[in-house]
Amino acid sequence: MKNYFKTILFTAITLVTLSCSKEDDFAVFSDYIPVVIGENYENSDTGSGSNEVAASTIGWLNVNFAGSGRLWNVKSYTDPATDIKNQFAEFSSFYSNASDPDDEVWMITSKMNFAETPITESFTFDCQTRFSNTAVLKVLISTNFNGEENNITSATWEELAVTLPSTDNVWTNSGVIDMSNYQTFENVYIAFKYTGSKSTGATTTFRLDNIRVFENK
Repeated sequence: MKNYFKTILFTAITLVTLSCSKEDDFAVFSDYIPVVIGENYENSDTGSGSNEVAASTIGWLNVNFAGSGRLWNVKSYTDPATDIKNQFAEFSSFYSNASDPDDEVWMITSKMNFAETPITESFTFDCQTRFSNTAVLKVLISTNFNGEENNITSATWEELAVTLPSTDNVWTNSGVIDMSNYQTFENVYIAFKYTGSKSTGATTTFRLDNIRVFENK
C-alpha cells in the first residue's frame, strides 16, 4: 500500500458501493494511468476514539477554522469476520466541545498542474458515513488558491458533483469525476470541507479513502 505517489499504477476501480471493510484498497480501472495524486492512508499513524492523529499527507493542508485543533484524522477498522484492516481519514464534530465555534474543517490536496499533462484527468475517492445527523461534506475545486492557509476562504471554490453515501456504514465510490474542464489550468487544488457542530448535534462522521487524481489513458 502506498501513501503519496506519482508512479504509474495499473489497478482497477469499483464503481459500486463497497462493504464496510474493503479487501482491495486501491481497486480501480485496469486500463489506465499515471496517478497525479493518491492517498489511501495505509502507511499513516492512526488514533482511536477521541485520541486523534491528524492526517498529514505531504504537501496537503488540514485546517479547522473553529480553532479547536481538531483536524481530519486517521483511523482504522478491522473486520472481525475477515481480520482485514483498513485505514482512512475521518472527521466528526462529536468529539468537539459544544462551547467551541462550529467546525469548518478543510483537507486540501497539494497543487496539481493539469496543463503540463498531455491528456485530461479524472478524480475519484471512497466515502463512508456513520451516525448521520446533518453535518455536511462538500468536495470543492479551485484554480486560484495559492496554497496558503490564510487564502482558503478568499479563494474561489467550485463544488464538484460527486456521489456520497445514502446509507450509513457502507463504503460508497464517488464515481469518476471528469476533470477535462480544468485541463488548461496550472494551479488546481481539490478540497474536502466538513461543516458540523457539537452544540447543534450536527455530528455526522465522514470517512475518506482511496483519493486519486489520475490521467485518462
